[in-house]
Amino acid sequence: MMFLWPRETLVKVTQAAILLFFALAFAATRLLRAGDLDESGVAGGVGDGSGGAASAYPVVQGEVKFLTFEPWNGGWNNRRMSLEIALLLAMATNRTLVLPPVSRVALMTTPSGYEEFFDLPAMRDILPILTWDEFQPLIPRVRPSPNRAKTPITCAYKMPNPRTFCTTNLRVRQISRLNSWVFLKSVLTMPLDARLTLEQRKDLDQFGPNRVLVNDDMRDAASETIWHFPQNLFGHFYQLVYFTDPALRRSLFSKIRDATRIRSDIQAYADEVVKQLGGPNSFYSVHIRRRDFKQQYKSTFIEPRAMAANIKNQLGRVVYIASDEGNKEFWADLKAGLPDVSTFRFASSFESVFKNVPDTQKGVVEQLICAQAKVFIGTRFSTFSSYIVRLRGYDPAVLNKEVYFTDTKLEARHPIAEHAKPYSWVKNPLWSRAPWAREFPEAWEDLL
Repeated sequence: MMFLWPRETLVKVTQAAILLFFALAFAATRLLRAGDLDESGVAGGVGDGSGGAASAYPVVQGEVKFLTFEPWNGGWNNRRMSLEIALLLAMATNRTLVLPPVSRVALMTTPSGYEEFFDLPAMRDILPILTWDEFQPLIPRVRPSPNRAKTPITCAYKMPNPRTFCTTNLRVRQISRLNSWVFLKSVLTMPLDARLTLEQRKDLDQFGPNRVLVNDDMRDAASETIWHFPQNLFGHFYQLVYFTDPALRRSLFSKIRDATRIRSDIQAYADEVVKQLGGPNSFYSVHIRRRDFKQQYKSTFIEPRAMAANIKNQLGRVVYIASDEGNKEFWADLKAGLPDVSTFRFASSFESVFKNVPDTQKGVVEQLICAQAKVFIGTRFSTFSSYIVRLRGYDPAVLNKEVYFTDTKLEARHPIAEHAKPYSWVKNPLWSRAPWAREFPEAWEDLL
């Protein structure tokens, strides 16, 4: 026998179902509001300016917006640059930054993510951060942007699980506004709506000559829930933005320094090696990159005796060397040209320390070691070398922050000073063609 609800009861059940539907819909909407995202890993106050730097333009109070990006398809230091630019833009626009998923990195044997190197809790003290795993459940709830790409989008990534990643990443690309800036050819001014004086306009022409001003594009993106950067973040963050407000620049650059602190366990490995070398500023360090640079940057690939002649006046008795060169004859010839150097030390000299370091982190440990030397000499055009220079710039204990390279004698450097400010990447003709290839003091000077 079929059971029939009384009419009065049926009406009440129907009304309850409708109320439940609207309640669930409201709750789903609230997932994209600041208060309900806190349990997903976002630092408190998302969208209202708390926990981050002053915004470059006004934001809608209480509304959460995201900045997502795909790292530059290169080595770890290229990808670090992508993160730094993303941090700057996320803080400047008051967006929650979404870290990309674990992926394969050039010159590394296993996939890795940013969390493997940087102190994530410290980063979240600076600005709202979501890991990729925390962000994925929110993707289906985001309304597609009216400015999303109209043409088919493909995924160029090679991931440990490419099918799953590409499906999710393509969804982000398909529903978001895609940024189309050409980095190193684009320039922003901040605050975004500040009116430039005549002198500032002239200064902007020096800061970023022959670049396209992208303020309007950034302004148009302000209303987008997701602003996505598809593998186009490359270069130094401080070469992208021209600041008319020095206080805003100082605040944002200081926060980038603090948000990109290397994890303490990685730092501890480096500190142990430095201790065995005699302590900070008691040894010298050199980074010599050879293998892939033989074809990529032939000018840096010089014979060991010529290299020794270039660097001998900057070195002392104990030298730590980070290098991919495995030819023992190279090291014998280099040592022969450096009679005042008594000891070469390599990562292999500290097996008791490096045996505990994961393969993906060994390069970073060597950077941290080299950064604590009395003098550092790097390989021109290597972003591995350039980050060591930045770390030395950030460290108040490092007194000699000069930039030296293995392919050039100190006295033969270009007559325009390496630190010719402002905008020293423009003043020297070599670096104006490749401003990403070394670090400049604008990154670390005048910070909080």
